[in-house]
Amino acid sequence: MLASQFAFKAWANAEPLQALAQIEAAAYPAQRQRAMRLLNHTYVVDRIFAAHLDGGAHAFAASNTPETPALEALHAAVAQSDRWYAEYIARLDATALQQSLAFRFTDGDAGSMTCEEMLFHVLAHGAYHRGNIAMLLSECAVEQPRELFTRFLHAREPERRGAARRLPRRLAQRRRGARRRLPANATANYCGGVRTGSGTLHRSMCPAGRL
Repeated sequence: MLASQFAFKAWANAEPLQALAQIEAAAYPAQRQRAMRLLNHTYVVDRIFAAHLDGGAHAFAASNTPETPALEALHAAVAQSDRWYAEYIARLDATALQQSLAFRFTDGDAGSMTCEEMLFHVLAHGAYHRGNIAMLLSECAVEQPRELFTRFLHAREPERRGAARRLPRRLAQRRRGARRRLPANATANYCGGVRTGSGTLHRSMCPAGRL
């Protein structure tokens, strides 16, 4: 599962970088700079934890750099970092994942996490800030990337859609109906949708347009 999650991370990282190139810098200088700083911060944290995982040292004194790199340079650096994580995970085993690693945060405090915990932190931290960047893109009249694990899986493996088409018609209809209906005691919110009195789920707020 870690391998697919880091493959998703690499895929999801590419879209905000491409979207940033569409921002009119003269019209939205503050938003563009903030988005660039967030992307660079995410990259720096990725590299700091890569050093912790690899048992080496890093050269960062803080969780961001004083200067903001150019978009092209940042794009290349992020892609290289994502490749490093993919290669690192490929050589891990279950024992290594549970190994506890001592380290120091950039503020000097001591810390200790297992390899697995560090990897999940890197995943969660990146996803959190990609959400921040998506909001900034909206302020700049640039479409937000549709960062969905379902979208990633079906883009990477188009044959998954063929499997759904092979379902017996009655079963496919039953599944579609189940997605559109909620039991009377269901919660009002699900994936951004709102349940009406009849139990029908409005799906327009779901970024995927589906459940």
